[in-house]
Amino acid sequence: LQNSSAIQGTLRLSLPSAMGRMWLSPLIAEFAKLHPHLSLELEYTDEFVDIVSNAHDVAIRIGDLPDSRLLARKLCDQRRIMCASPEYIEQHGAPKHPQDLVKHQCLSYTGFSTFPDWRLISVGNAVTIRPKGSIKSNDNEGLLIAAIHGLGIVAGSTWLVAKAIKKGQLIRILPDWTFGADSGVYLVRPSSAYTSAKVEAFKTYIESRFTSRAPWEDPE
Repeated sequence: LQNSSAIQGTLRLSLPSAMGRMWLSPLIAEFAKLHPHLSLELEYTDEFVDIVSNAHDVAIRIGDLPDSRLLARKLCDQRRIMCASPEYIEQHGAPKHPQDLVKHQCLSYTGFSTFPDWRLISVGNAVTIRPKGSIKSNDNEGLLIAAIHGLGIVAGSTWLVAKAIKKGQLIRILPDWTFGADSGVYLVRPSSAYTSAKVEAFKTYIESRFTSRAPWEDPE
């Protein structure tokens, strides 16, 4: 990393809400300690933010990146899987096939590009279902908590469910199936011939934390 005394000014970051709170906030706190002369402005949102118009220096984004005005670096792949609590599985059983999900309480994230459908793939197979459930939300963390409390099956990215799986609060179901849409976690910045020292320092730092694996692949 560059000399911390050379990194000054204000760095404006746009971050995804749930992932930002769960995984990126500790990394950013560490980065801030490394660069005490740098000010940070952090915006946490799951809404699409035009970082060019809003003058953000860097964004971390989940999903696809259609904006050609941005320079993007893929930090890691994103996989979406299905989980339920031991309590839920004991009471309702575990589905054996995606079609069985229509008989279960499914916790639906309204931010999915395919909402209200779930499009699932396995080797050589693809299934689209429209799950039923009494809880829908635009907040991933709210659905995670509902799943931990035994209220249904959550379809979430590995970053969302990793800690709960490690603690035994959730169990992966239908492990041969994942959500079909390919996506990733990206560091993006406005396309420009000039990269400031503060942006380069943040880019180098974040990339170093994803070099061997994503932080949630080995949660503490």
